[in-house]
Amino acid sequence: MFGAGAGLVGSWLTMTLYGLALAQTYTYSMECANDSLWMKASVLVVWVLNTAHLAFTSHAVYHILVRYP
Repeated sequence: MFGAGAGLVGSWLTMTLYGLALAQTYTYSMECANDSLWMKASVLVVWVLNTAHLAFTSHAVYHILVRYP
C-alpha cells in the first residue's frame, strides 16, 4: 500500500496539533472569562470541528492500515 506510512505520520502530526489546540482552548477558557459570548461560541465551534476532524482522521487511518491492509 503506497503512501500508508505518510498517512500514519500525518495522523500523528494531527494528534499532536490537536493536543496543542486543546491546551490552548483550555487556557483561553480559564484566562478570558470576560470575553463576549460570540467569541466563546466561536472558540467552542472551532474546538468541536477540530475534534471531529481528529475522529475522522483516526477512523480513516484505522481502516486503511489495520482493517484493510
